[in-house]
Amino acid sequence: PFFFLYFNLYHRSLPSLHRRLSSDLSSGINAEYGDTILVTNLPPSANRNKFIQLFGYAGWICDVEIFRDSSSAIITFQDGHAAQQVLDDSYRKQFFMDTHWLQIEEYLSGSESEEENSTIFVGNIPEDTTSLDVKKTFAGFGKIEDIEIRQAQKNRNFHFAFVEYATVGSALAAVRASETRDFYVNGIRVKVEMKD
Repeated sequence: PFFFLYFNLYHRSLPSLHRRLSSDLSSGINAEYGDTILVTNLPPSANRNKFIQLFGYAGWICDVEIFRDSSSAIITFQDGHAAQQVLDDSYRKQFFMDTHWLQIEEYLSGSESEEENSTIFVGNIPEDTTSLDVKKTFAGFGKIEDIEIRQAQKNRNFHFAFVEYATVGSALAAVRASETRDFYVNGIRVKVEMKD
Protein backbone atom coordinates (compact mmCIF):
# COMPACT_ATOMS: atom_id res chain seq x y z
CA PRO A 1 0.00 0.00 0.00
CA PHE A 2 2.80 2.46 0.86
CA PHE A 3 4.50 1.74 -2.45
CA PHE A 4 1.45 2.79 -4.47
CA LEU A 5 0.71 5.77 -2.23
CA TYR A 6 4.24 7.13 -2.68
CA PHE A 7 4.08 7.09 -6.45
CA ASN A 8 0.56 8.49 -6.56
CA LEU A 9 1.66 11.41 -4.39
CA TYR A 10 4.50 12.19 -6.77
CA HIS A 11 2.42 11.88 -9.94
CA ARG A 12 3.91 8.60 -11.12
CA SER A 13 1.70 6.18 -12.94
CA LEU A 14 2.11 2.43 -12.51
CA PRO A 15 2.73 1.86 -16.23
CA SER A 16 5.67 4.30 -16.24
CA LEU A 17 7.00 2.68 -13.06
CA HIS A 18 6.75 -0.75 -14.68
CA ARG A 19 8.63 0.50 -17.77
CA ARG A 20 11.33 2.07 -15.58
CA LEU A 21 11.92 -1.07 -13.50
CA SER A 22 11.85 -3.27 -16.61
CA SER A 23 14.40 -1.02 -18.25
CA ASP A 24 16.67 -1.17 -15.20
CA LEU A 25 16.50 -4.94 -15.02
CA SER A 26 16.99 -5.47 -18.74
CA SER A 27 20.06 -3.23 -18.78
CA GLY A 28 21.62 -5.08 -15.86
CA ILE A 29 21.19 -2.26 -13.34
CA ASN A 30 20.82 -3.45 -9.76
CA ALA A 31 17.55 -2.00 -8.45
CA GLU A 32 18.59 -2.41 -4.80
CA TYR A 33 19.52 0.51 -2.55
CA GLY A 34 22.69 2.13 -3.71
CA ASP A 35 23.71 5.11 -5.72
CA THR A 36 24.20 8.38 -3.91
CA ILE A 37 24.87 12.05 -4.52
CA LEU A 38 26.46 14.67 -2.28
CA VAL A 39 24.60 17.98 -2.01
CA THR A 40 26.30 20.98 -0.41
CA ASN A 41 25.47 24.63 0.34
CA LEU A 42 22.17 23.71 2.01
CA PRO A 43 19.92 26.25 3.71
CA PRO A 44 19.24 25.75 7.45
CA SER A 45 15.67 24.73 6.62
CA ALA A 46 16.70 21.72 4.48
CA ASN A 47 14.75 18.55 5.26
CA ARG A 48 13.85 15.19 3.74
CA ASN A 49 10.57 16.39 2.21
CA LYS A 50 12.26 19.25 0.38
CA PHE A 51 14.77 16.84 -1.15
CA ILE A 52 11.97 14.51 -2.26
CA GLN A 53 10.15 17.45 -3.86
CA LEU A 54 13.34 18.56 -5.60
CA PHE A 55 14.81 15.24 -6.76
CA GLY A 56 11.87 12.81 -6.60
CA TYR A 57 11.23 13.27 -10.31
CA ALA A 58 14.35 11.21 -11.08
CA GLY A 59 13.40 8.16 -9.03
CA TRP A 60 12.80 6.63 -5.63
CA ILE A 61 14.78 8.30 -2.81
CA CYS A 62 15.68 5.69 -0.20
CA ASP A 63 17.49 7.84 2.35
CA VAL A 64 18.42 11.44 3.14
CA GLU A 65 21.24 12.07 5.61
CA ILE A 66 21.67 15.75 6.48
CA PHE A 67 24.82 17.15 8.13
CA ARG A 68 23.86 20.51 9.62
CA ASP A 69 27.40 21.49 10.66
CA SER A 70 28.70 21.31 7.10
CA SER A 71 25.47 22.35 5.32
CA SER A 72 25.57 19.17 3.27
CA ALA A 73 23.54 16.03 2.67
CA ILE A 74 23.92 12.56 1.21
CA ILE A 75 20.96 11.47 -0.91
CA THR A 76 20.60 7.75 -1.63
CA PHE A 77 18.52 6.65 -4.62
CA GLN A 78 17.22 3.17 -5.34
CA ASP A 79 19.11 2.85 -8.62
CA GLY A 80 21.96 4.33 -10.58
CA HIS A 81 19.76 5.88 -13.25
CA ALA A 82 18.10 8.21 -10.74
CA ALA A 83 21.36 9.47 -9.25
CA GLN A 84 22.88 9.91 -12.71
CA GLN A 85 19.77 11.78 -13.91
CA VAL A 86 20.14 14.37 -11.13
CA LEU A 87 23.89 14.69 -11.77
CA ASP A 88 23.31 15.18 -15.50
CA ASP A 89 20.58 17.73 -14.87
CA SER A 90 22.82 19.67 -12.48
CA TYR A 91 25.18 20.37 -15.39
CA ARG A 92 22.35 21.83 -17.48
CA LYS A 93 20.44 23.78 -14.83
CA GLN A 94 20.76 25.07 -11.30
CA PHE A 95 18.91 23.52 -8.37
CA PHE A 96 17.77 25.88 -5.62
CA MET A 97 16.40 25.30 -2.13
CA ASP A 98 15.11 28.43 -0.36
CA THR A 99 17.25 30.71 -2.56
CA HIS A 100 20.39 28.61 -1.90
CA TRP A 101 22.10 27.34 -5.04
CA LEU A 102 22.81 23.66 -4.38
CA GLN A 103 26.10 22.13 -5.43
CA ILE A 104 25.67 18.51 -6.50
CA GLU A 105 28.27 15.84 -7.17
CA GLU A 106 28.72 12.10 -7.07
CA TYR A 107 29.20 10.67 -3.58
CA LEU A 108 31.97 8.11 -3.38
CA SER A 109 31.69 5.62 -0.54
CA GLY A 110 34.68 3.77 0.83
CA SER A 111 33.10 0.44 -0.11
CA GLU A 112 33.07 1.40 -3.78
CA SER A 113 36.85 1.59 -3.88
CA GLU A 114 38.78 0.38 -0.86
CA GLU A 115 42.04 1.66 -2.36
CA GLU A 116 40.82 5.27 -2.44
CA ASN A 117 42.02 7.60 0.29
CA SER A 118 39.51 8.57 2.98
CA THR A 119 41.99 10.54 5.11
CA ILE A 120 42.55 14.30 5.11
CA PHE A 121 45.57 16.30 6.23
CA VAL A 122 44.90 19.17 8.64
CA GLY A 123 47.88 21.48 9.00
CA ASN A 124 48.83 24.43 11.20
CA ILE A 125 46.99 23.24 14.31
CA PRO A 126 47.90 24.74 17.72
CA GLU A 127 50.31 22.86 19.96
CA ASP A 128 47.75 22.07 22.70
CA THR A 129 45.14 20.65 20.26
CA THR A 130 43.39 17.40 21.18
CA SER A 131 41.62 14.87 18.99
CA LEU A 132 38.30 16.15 20.33
CA ASP A 133 39.14 19.68 19.17
CA VAL A 134 39.79 18.43 15.64
CA LYS A 135 36.67 16.26 15.69
CA LYS A 136 34.47 19.23 16.62
CA THR A 137 35.59 20.99 13.43
CA PHE A 138 35.34 18.08 10.98
CA ALA A 139 32.64 15.72 12.32
CA GLY A 140 29.97 17.45 10.25
CA PHE A 141 31.14 15.76 7.05
CA GLY A 142 30.59 12.18 8.16
CA LYS A 143 31.70 9.47 10.55
CA ILE A 144 35.33 9.82 11.69
CA GLU A 145 37.19 6.55 12.22
CA ASP A 146 40.47 7.93 13.60
CA ILE A 147 42.34 11.16 14.35
CA GLU A 148 46.11 11.14 14.64
CA ILE A 149 47.91 14.30 15.80
CA ARG A 150 51.61 14.65 14.98
CA GLN A 151 54.41 17.10 15.52
CA ALA A 152 56.59 18.16 12.62
CA GLN A 153 60.20 17.02 12.99
CA LYS A 154 61.82 20.16 11.60
CA ASN A 155 59.53 22.75 13.19
CA ARG A 156 58.50 21.74 16.72
CA ASN A 157 55.90 24.53 16.87
CA PHE A 158 54.09 23.12 13.85
CA HIS A 159 51.53 20.39 14.48
CA PHE A 160 49.26 18.60 12.05
CA ALA A 161 46.64 15.87 12.10
CA PHE A 162 45.37 13.07 9.91
CA VAL A 163 41.60 12.68 10.04
CA GLU A 164 40.38 9.34 8.69
CA TYR A 165 36.73 9.19 7.63
CA ALA A 166 34.62 6.09 7.15
CA THR A 167 34.06 7.00 3.49
CA VAL A 168 35.95 8.68 0.68
CA GLY A 169 32.97 10.94 0.06
CA SER A 170 33.19 12.44 3.55
CA ALA A 171 36.87 13.24 3.10
CA LEU A 172 36.24 14.82 -0.30
CA ALA A 173 33.36 16.86 1.11
CA ALA A 174 35.61 18.28 3.85
CA VAL A 175 38.35 19.20 1.38
CA ARG A 176 35.93 20.76 -1.09
CA ALA A 177 34.26 22.77 1.66
CA SER A 178 37.69 24.14 2.62
CA GLU A 179 37.99 25.62 -0.88
CA THR A 180 35.08 27.98 -0.23
CA ARG A 181 35.41 28.72 3.49
CA ASP A 182 38.01 28.75 6.26
CA PHE A 183 38.26 26.13 8.99
CA TYR A 184 39.48 26.89 12.51
CA VAL A 185 40.78 24.63 15.28
CA ASN A 186 41.09 26.34 18.66
CA GLY A 187 40.84 29.72 16.98
CA ILE A 188 43.63 29.11 14.46
CA ARG A 189 42.94 28.81 10.74
CA VAL A 190 44.06 25.42 9.47
CA LYS A 191 45.03 24.03 6.09
CA VAL A 192 42.93 21.14 4.74
CA GLU A 193 43.80 18.78 1.90
CA MET A 194 43.69 15.10 0.99
CA LYS A 195 46.45 13.01 2.54
CA ASP A 196 49.10 11.99 0.00
